[in-house]
Amino acid sequence: MTLREQHSFWVDSHYQGDDGKAKVMGGLLGDLLLAGDQPLPPPWSHLLVLGQYLGIGQRRGFGWGRYQLVTRDNRVTCQRQLAARSLLEPSCEPVNLLSAWRHKQSKTAKNEPDHDQGWEEAPPATIGDARPPGDYANSGTVAIGERQHQGIFVCLSGAPAVVKTAQGRLQAERDDQTLVNIPWRGLRAVLLLGRHHITSPAMHAAMEYGVPLHFGSRGGEYRGVLCNARPQRGPRLWRLQQERGDDPQACLAVAKSLMDSRLRHQREVLRQRGLSGGAELSRGRQQIAACDSLQRLLGIEGRASQRYFSALAEGLDEQWGFTGRNRRPPKDPFNALLSLGYTLLHAHAKTMLIIDGLDPWMGFYHQSHGAHCTLASDMMEPFRHLVERVALSFLASGGTGLEDFNQAEDGACYLSARARQRYLTRLSERFEQRVNGHDGRNGNLLALLSAQNQSLIAFIRARESFHAWVQR
Repeated sequence: MTLREQHSFWVDSHYQGDDGKAKVMGGLLGDLLLAGDQPLPPPWSHLLVLGQYLGIGQRRGFGWGRYQLVTRDNRVTCQRQLAARSLLEPSCEPVNLLSAWRHKQSKTAKNEPDHDQGWEEAPPATIGDARPPGDYANSGTVAIGERQHQGIFVCLSGAPAVVKTAQGRLQAERDDQTLVNIPWRGLRAVLLLGRHHITSPAMHAAMEYGVPLHFGSRGGEYRGVLCNARPQRGPRLWRLQQERGDDPQACLAVAKSLMDSRLRHQREVLRQRGLSGGAELSRGRQQIAACDSLQRLLGIEGRASQRYFSALAEGLDEQWGFTGRNRRPPKDPFNALLSLGYTLLHAHAKTMLIIDGLDPWMGFYHQSHGAHCTLASDMMEPFRHLVERVALSFLASGGTGLEDFNQAEDGACYLSARARQRYLTRLSERFEQRVNGHDGRNGNLLALLSAQNQSLIAFIRARESFHAWVQR
């Protein structure tokens, strides 16, 4: 059994003793991936299972030393006593029970009948769920203390909050409620969406710990960054990104993964609504697998898109006047909803690309042109169905009518101010919901976009294949 991958960091905490003084304590928080050709034999496998209940190390009375073993197929032998949340969720703070290890079997071992008898399915929200998958057979070993991933990403949205620092920790509060309380050392980046208030000491702490503070609008449009003078990984990664982007086969590999995910989600949308067209989309996926050029892939996508939106038109009430996709400007209410939703999704994709150090203007499938962020258009493809689902439910909810849309003289259709606000609220709520992926990449939209970005970064650095996100 070998330690293949790990993401861990030290969490500092304290409690008040009988003498009224603060007693310092700390612990390791994060995930470990163990893999090997054979499952861990007894008695070690039994001791690891038992240790989940007893804990290890000091301060077990405070909940330190707890961990949970999780297999690659997401089964456990010990359910948590408290509901766990992903460290990548915007409002998450470490709780006292969770110094967590993630134990997952390798692909060669996960189907072997051994000590995994009696494992039950793990709860959907566990530590490290949004971690991007790796090629564990080729990733090599890493030492404990050498963080393989860059740390926690924190996003703060909603009504204005106050961001400050205390005792080496990032803290965010709103109306006397603590939203975030995380050590600076465990952070990769912070994104503030909206007009939040940040103190000068917090800005100095961010620069001291090398944590960039990114700023965006409430709608997700990127504004800028506050960081120290130490170079980020951007420039070197951009050069590698350019080299890979100049390789037609590399572009085709990325594009095929993105389009396969897109068609797969389109087919699922039709299936859940009992609409025809799923067979054609399945044939489109087969054609994608055999496709040998970007031009042919564009043709496959175009035909699939036409069939998909024609099927959606069959399921929509005739009053909405939807017969197919149109834009610039949209001519009917459903297209108006799609265009607005795609714009918001594109803004989120662009923001996460900048935060993760990629050049959003340098695409692989959508080729670079002008000021358009083509890579953001690439990376949003697997998530377009989220917008389409919200738009469909918005029109079918019964609380929306033709009076909520305005038709301009040139035929363009626009939402009224009231309808626009309600629709944007629904989109924001959907983007903040946790979604599970087939490959274990779980989380809200921003976490999933970041996980997909990490897969692209690994592809750019020639470490592994790129895997577009696919919803479970």
